[in-house]
Amino acid sequence: MPEQELSYLRVAATRASTGPRAVDGDIRDVIAVDPPGGQWPGTGIRDCLAQAGVAVNRVGEWSAVAPALRDMDRQGRPPAAVLVPGSCADPVAWLEVLLELVHSVMALRRDRAVDVIVVHDAASGPAQALPWAEAAMGRVVTLEDPLVRLRSMVVAGPVTAELAQRLCAELRGHDDWVRVSTQGREVLQVVPAPAVGHEPVPQWPAMSTEEIVLVTGGTGDVGRVLARSIGAESGCTLALVGRSPQDAPGPARVLADLRAAGVAVRYERCDVTDRVAVADMTARLRADGVLRGVVHAAGAVDDAFVRMKTAASARAVAAPKVLGATCIDEMTRDDPLAFFLLCSSLAGTLANVGQADYAFANGFLDGFAVRREAQRLRGERHGATCSVVLPAVRGTAMVDSLPETASTAVSLSTEQAVSACQHAVSAGVPVLVPVSEGAQSVMTALARGGESAAPDARIAGDRVEEIVLQVVREVTGLDAEEVTPVTSFRRMGVESILALSLTAALEKHFGQLPKTLFFEHDNPRELAARLAAQHQAAPDTGPGASEPSERPSGGPAGVAVPPPPTSPLPGKWDLLAARARAGAGASASGPAGSAESSGSLRRDIAIIGIAGRYPQAPDLDSFWHNLREGVDAVTEVPGSRWDHERIFDPEGRRPGSTVSRWGGFLDGIECFDPLFFGISPAEAAYIDPQERLFLQTAWHALEEAGYAPDQLDGREIGVFAGAMFSHYQLLADAAGVRGGGSFSSIVNRVSWTLGLRGPSVAVDTMCSSSLTALHLACRSLATGECEAAIVGGVNIMPHPAKYVTLSQAGFLSTDGRCRSFGAGGDGYVPAEGVGAVVLKPLRRALADGDHVHAVLRGSALNAAGRTNGYTVPSPVAEGDVIGAALSAAGVDPATVSCVEAHGTGTALGDPIELVGLTHALGDASDHPQVWLGSVKSSIGHAESAAGVAALTKVVLQLRHRTVVPSLHSAPPNPNLDLASAGFRVPQRAATWAPLRADEPLRAVVSAFGAGGANANIVVEEAPAQPDPHAGDDGPQLVVLSAPDAERLDAVVDSWRRWLRPRPVGSGAPLTAALEEVLALPAGSVDEDTLLVIDAAYNEFAAFKDERKRLDPKLLIQNFKNVLYLGTFSKVYGLGGMRVGYGIAPRVIISALYKLRPPFNITTLSLAAAIAALKDEAFVQKSLQNNAAQMSRFEDFARERNLEFIPSYANFITFKLSLPLDSSELCERLLRRGIIIRNLKSYGLNAVRITIGTPEQSSRVLDAMGEILSGY
Repeated sequence: MPEQELSYLRVAATRASTGPRAVDGDIRDVIAVDPPGGQWPGTGIRDCLAQAGVAVNRVGEWSAVAPALRDMDRQGRPPAAVLVPGSCADPVAWLEVLLELVHSVMALRRDRAVDVIVVHDAASGPAQALPWAEAAMGRVVTLEDPLVRLRSMVVAGPVTAELAQRLCAELRGHDDWVRVSTQGREVLQVVPAPAVGHEPVPQWPAMSTEEIVLVTGGTGDVGRVLARSIGAESGCTLALVGRSPQDAPGPARVLADLRAAGVAVRYERCDVTDRVAVADMTARLRADGVLRGVVHAAGAVDDAFVRMKTAASARAVAAPKVLGATCIDEMTRDDPLAFFLLCSSLAGTLANVGQADYAFANGFLDGFAVRREAQRLRGERHGATCSVVLPAVRGTAMVDSLPETASTAVSLSTEQAVSACQHAVSAGVPVLVPVSEGAQSVMTALARGGESAAPDARIAGDRVEEIVLQVVREVTGLDAEEVTPVTSFRRMGVESILALSLTAALEKHFGQLPKTLFFEHDNPRELAARLAAQHQAAPDTGPGASEPSERPSGGPAGVAVPPPPTSPLPGKWDLLAARARAGAGASASGPAGSAESSGSLRRDIAIIGIAGRYPQAPDLDSFWHNLREGVDAVTEVPGSRWDHERIFDPEGRRPGSTVSRWGGFLDGIECFDPLFFGISPAEAAYIDPQERLFLQTAWHALEEAGYAPDQLDGREIGVFAGAMFSHYQLLADAAGVRGGGSFSSIVNRVSWTLGLRGPSVAVDTMCSSSLTALHLACRSLATGECEAAIVGGVNIMPHPAKYVTLSQAGFLSTDGRCRSFGAGGDGYVPAEGVGAVVLKPLRRALADGDHVHAVLRGSALNAAGRTNGYTVPSPVAEGDVIGAALSAAGVDPATVSCVEAHGTGTALGDPIELVGLTHALGDASDHPQVWLGSVKSSIGHAESAAGVAALTKVVLQLRHRTVVPSLHSAPPNPNLDLASAGFRVPQRAATWAPLRADEPLRAVVSAFGAGGANANIVVEEAPAQPDPHAGDDGPQLVVLSAPDAERLDAVVDSWRRWLRPRPVGSGAPLTAALEEVLALPAGSVDEDTLLVIDAAYNEFAAFKDERKRLDPKLLIQNFKNVLYLGTFSKVYGLGGMRVGYGIAPRVIISALYKLRPPFNITTLSLAAAIAALKDEAFVQKSLQNNAAQMSRFEDFARERNLEFIPSYANFITFKLSLPLDSSELCERLLRRGIIIRNLKSYGLNAVRITIGTPEQSSRVLDAMGEILSGY
């Protein structure tokens, strides 16, 4: 089919015969910016409004507008207009300012339209360009939200009283661009363009190869088409400008095609937004020829709704067009140009949803063309200036930027686009709009702002919800069961494109609507409530209502919109708000989240929820069990991650190798239920596992706090998380598509999923990331910026690249051990982990009846500054940050009884940290011995999650009032003098008691990032809280739910484990004691559990805590299925006799007897065992001897830097360090008549020694001392 002929329109300022009527008193409130340095046109408007009785709120600068808006919003009187002086120093920076202003207005609870009016002085040259840009952006803003109007006003001439009246009247208008003077007003209009003389076919000016035409964006779709036409027809040399290297696929292909067509072309790599770079480039071109033409076709798009636009994304879109045009114009102002051609877009003339920044950039080009052409006519520039407003060009990516119906009707072929640009240059039209003849009707509709069909007559309120449900079901294709009034739009899969289709369908019934409607409401019922109020609202008679002007309105003004829903939300938030908690403390004065009034509670932050996953610990009960029992969770790299043998090199000399094949790894990082969180499976596959894991953990932490996560929508709850590695994007699927990775998305995903409105902050300060995030969250809570916060960190290792990098830098341990404060440490072992805590101001938590796990008293951050090396820590800075945290907490350093140290286990780092601790806390003369440990010894270094892992360990220690062993710390680092410093490293679990009887348990937690980013927090045990369920001994109803039967069974099992039975005649749960003795996760034992207990040493062991000694009678009384196995003989040194017994319910004993009758034993053995059992004095003597000899061996080990492993039995174990070999030690002792057990057969360089009499112990210790003295 032959192409249709083109007709040409132009955009120009034209005289308007009528305008809005004068202010008549219905404009109530206006914010006006008074810039420092004198008068501006807005001054006259402000004074005129004041005389008319309008309340004018004057602020000193544009940055003060947002706080003023919030104040007026709280008072329930949003302004009719915001008057802002135009800025021209940096157009792109001004775009960022406008974006912030629009965001501030959109955040208001509006029931009428609010205008942001930028007032320019026509005497300012740049005022010709910026108002066009502002108007273009304003059209998109109003299209997306009809109750926000960004408008531009240009004032010509001195502001007389008469002109001030005209300007005030403009506040009632709708025109997005207006120029006002004493002679009248002008608005932008699209009018026919003049014909090009008698020339039938416009041509590019003829040139020689010494003449150069510069083409920006020359390797893009439009730039490439124009470059080929200009080069082939004019005979010039083309200079294509781009940011990519010349040998990149795009530039290389375009250059080859042009040269093959006989076009002279060169390539200049240049950032056109950089003045210096552009100056250098143009100088290079002049050295080789004469600059004769400019084609500016550079550009970028990044579509998103205005309310979701960020300053960074807006700058990335606008800068290439805006700054590129101004920089190139400045550097070519004296060159004899034949033309200066700007490739603009319909987005600058019409309005495309999601393209506010792109519209700003193209509107700027149009206004800039008008300005530059005026300069040319004054002799200040050379070459006709033309901005060609191109619609979509078929065969290019631009076609996708318009709706399908519009793109097929108004798009041009590449030949038509070239012809339009030639016409613009020949005709000298500053802003030219080429239109095919068949597109006239579509252009007319689009020029009217894409007006929707006339709304229905007023709809009864009870029918609105029915219409909304019908529209959603029709557009989404979902069944009625899947679209209920309360089904979340997220559950329906409503995303950007579908939301626009839904909005368009609703506009047929309700008129023009905000394009972000489906992102402002969670379900059809909320949306219907808003539409019902809006559709029944009276016509606008307030600010902004006016008589029709010549230019069609971009949308209705003053539509009433109800404030956000205020109906009670289900869940604990409102339950707590409705109930007074007796004895829980005074109610908080003021709204939730406000800064508290006075006293220590003002700064104290409560941890009310906690969750996490760590190596070999899928939950915190398992984590506590592993910590308490001294489980080393470090393993070899699992095959599911990578083949560690392929890159392992113990010497680390081979390129691409690593000296470590160990780490702490999480299980099941690939397991994720995307539909539960409203995420499509396809999207979930490319989401970084760190993002998925933190989302799951944040959900668990909220549930642990007693809150339903899906009932927090709209709450001012912040999300803060630390992360530092993102290696998931190094992996690719079979199609070569790589996984995503953005730290911001880790927190934003949680905020989006739960609908949270507080700060969403990702932090990367290396190994101090999660503790830094905690500090920032505490600050946010203290200032009232949020009412609660979810804080944590995550670290996952899906790719070996980090191991190779750290190995080459010498950071990794060569033996797979994190030897925190121990000898022989030469690096750290990387580990995975994810943890989260829920925080709330302590006073508020107590008033709300939250369970408080612990209290954060203070925190601090600092930097090490310049040290002896980038990764070398500073003891002074580390001490200072601890001191600053203690100062912020207002506590005496001498009351700190536990330090959870950074403790990476290096020969240099640990001694430096000890110096810093002494600097902050003092030495042994200032305090008794303080517990010192590091969670890294148990799980490895979780890097960005190390801080939250350390905090979690401290919270668990506070809960159990127990410090856990710090592994691999014996023998200690020889560079540490722990005793003089007043610290002790626990070798086994021990009771944690405060240093002063009147003080709570208190700890400090440190995290130090490589490069010197230091963080420290002060943590103490929670205050006493009343039991809210005291006296509730009767049956309680608990409702459980899950997505399916399998998950429901798992939930039921977890509750059954948690609901442990109370022991007979005991005030403490027997199951808790049993779990502790048996080293089982909390909640793993109930009355139905089958227990087989080998209690051979139960009577004999010297328990420091007698609660650990099992009572067989209580076991039988409380458990249905238990078998208690004891022994008479082995306990008393009669091991060879092997006489034992079992205690169990009769049914189990009967079953065992049928299975295998008892062995025959001699009467002598039985008699000896019974006699020993009855000799209570012998039992007590044995216990005392065992404890005394155990202490002697432990002291011996400490003095000689041996790793001592105690037991509850009558033997101990020593681990030896090479060159001392266990086989050699056993042989040398044998020569002295001493037999000990060699554990070499178990793969250990260790020996086991049975405890005998004091004399026997002395003989063994003396002999070992002589032998060890030679090593």
